[in-house]
Amino acid sequence: MKTCLSFLDIYLVIEGDESSIISIQYSNNPCDESCTKTSEVYKAKVQLEEYLQCKRESFSLNLSYSVPIFTNKVLLAMKDIEYGKIITYAKLAQKVGNPKANRAIGNVCNKNQFVIVIPCHRVVRSDGTLGGYQPGLKYKEYLLKLESKEDDLNG
Repeated sequence: MKTCLSFLDIYLVIEGDESSIISIQYSNNPCDESCTKTSEVYKAKVQLEEYLQCKRESFSLNLSYSVPIFTNKVLLAMKDIEYGKIITYAKLAQKVGNPKANRAIGNVCNKNQFVIVIPCHRVVRSDGTLGGYQPGLKYKEYLLKLESKEDDLNG
């Protein structure tokens, strides 16, 4: 089952079943909604809506994925980045025990199948610039401003 949530000028497409989420991805197109109000998919939509309204700082969702060990370490380390905080690719590489893996960290961020919930938007370059973000940097910048509670999210 799947549902969509409008985010700026794109959509967050949430896919899963009654008990788990298998993907939260950006899309230029809305999706046909096919979830029940008791499903984990619906729960994810509600939590993401609350997050985007500055009413939620963390997520309580059952994510279902199977990835290589290194990728799993990176995803778990990203989940631990606190709301409103940022970390560099280099620091994240150190946290997962592979200090020379900056590019590999970037690749994991780029392929993150649970955007926002696993906050790859909180990972930046060592010089403080944003680095990349799959749908575009304006979305990463927006999320970081939202978490820093800046008043003007449009400017």
